[in-house]
Amino acid sequence: IDSNQLFTEIRCIHAHIFPLETKCIIEGLSVLPRMSKRDRMMRWSEQSDLRRQLLLGHCEFFMSSQHPQASPGARSIVSEFGMLGRMRRYGIQEFLSTLHAQLPESKDHLISFLCFAIRIVELLYETVPAFRLFWMECLGDLYCHRSYVEDDRSMIDTWNRAARSWFLMASAENPTEGRLYHRLAAVAGSNPLRQLYYYAKSGMSREPFPASRESLWALLNQATSKEEPAFCHTFRQIHALILMGVPVVQINDNYCGLE
Repeated sequence: IDSNQLFTEIRCIHAHIFPLETKCIIEGLSVLPRMSKRDRMMRWSEQSDLRRQLLLGHCEFFMSSQHPQASPGARSIVSEFGMLGRMRRYGIQEFLSTLHAQLPESKDHLISFLCFAIRIVELLYETVPAFRLFWMECLGDLYCHRSYVEDDRSMIDTWNRAARSWFLMASAENPTEGRLYHRLAAVAGSNPLRQLYYYAKSGMSREPFPASRESLWALLNQATSKEEPAFCHTFRQIHALILMGVPVVQINDNYCGLE
């Protein structure tokens, strides 16, 4: 296939994607709570099928636009039409938000769709390396969503480890992006010191993530759990005082509650 034929094919694929996106937007505006349980189940199945078609369309689009024979103009269509953001928003995130809002009733649909989305993005990670950073972050987010569905602590930890591995890979390749450290803090589980480390690193990055400061304050001010060692609580106290502007010389053992 020559570059002209490939360019035409890419345009055709995009022309197929656009109406699917429009339908996803319209369907997403439907008010599900007013429906019966049976109708809601049918609607989720229909919307899941629609999103799967959209993700498959995006997969075909990215593979074609980044084909070795693709011209620079064909490759630039991805950024020209904002395809990465559109795939994440209309193909994945909006539907996941809808299903999360309807848990536990939507659990089976949510798990099924997550498994499909993960397979698609993993395929893109392997075949379209030009956007590997985006795929890594997207996979981390998907595994985060997978952990939210679980009730068992061991399974939550399993999915969080999977998410953490993708975020670590992404941060290793893009160490100045604070958003990735914020994501790592979110999957740190019940390790407050690790969360503190990543939230602080997120805020001090060359490209800081604004929400990390608020998350850091929430972490520092949260109540001590029975499982948390005393030194962890004290460590959080000290950092809270530093952020409040208390001079370091005033932060002594007695002030921090140590004997």
